[in-house]
Amino acid sequence: MNIIAKINNSSFTSHCLLAFILRLILILYANFHDEYFAVSYTDVDYKVFTDAARHVIEQRSPFERHTYRYSPFLAWLLAPNIILHKDFGKILFSTVDILIAVLIKNILARQRCKETLKNLCALLWLYNPLTLVISTREQLVLLQPLSYQHFLIKWTLQYATKV
Repeated sequence: MNIIAKINNSSFTSHCLLAFILRLILILYANFHDEYFAVSYTDVDYKVFTDAARHVIEQRSPFERHTYRYSPFLAWLLAPNIILHKDFGKILFSTVDILIAVLIKNILARQRCKETLKNLCALLWLYNPLTLVISTREQLVLLQPLSYQHFLIKWTLQYATKV
């Protein structure tokens, strides 16, 4: 229990910052790995997203990119991959990954969980090796279930107070 007490005494913001720095380091490593290893660190879908972004910048349909099966909004969202830097999307996904930890904490706060549990669950997300790798390889998919749960809980609480 001593470790949990120390976690509670640390600033959650500093944990978010450290977790974001870890993700940035992984993004830098991904560039090295993709250049020098036969098997790419970056997921093939990220390349599909980037190609689709190139298509929309050229005023073409993102669906002209073979295997693109996502919303056109994603292609527009990742247009800075072409305009600014190829890692823009990875940084965006990593930022969203940090926001998911905040969302986890908010969901647990709405459920009136203890501060220790809220911090523990958020920190497990921030430092989970699986979420670290997924957010730095390409995936924004992690946000969907949690955002649905967050808005469902929010709607339920608002509705319950009116009844």
